[in-house]
Amino acid sequence: MAQFRPWRSRLLAPPGSPTVTLTMEFDAATIDAFKRQGDDWQQGINAVLREWAIKRGYVPFPE
Repeated sequence: MAQFRPWRSRLLAPPGSPTVTLTMEFDAATIDAFKRQGDDWQQGINAVLREWAIKRGYVPFPE
């Protein structure tokens, strides 16, 4: 988890960005690892997914 660092602010959704609530299934170990990072664990998951999407060109790199 150390490589995901406290979620780099550039990878967080911009303030006021619309959100979507969904139901997904993850393995318990993955969720536990994120929860150990603190109260913003859901933002952490979003940051990791956003970084993945940026690296593949699906989402523009934040300025």
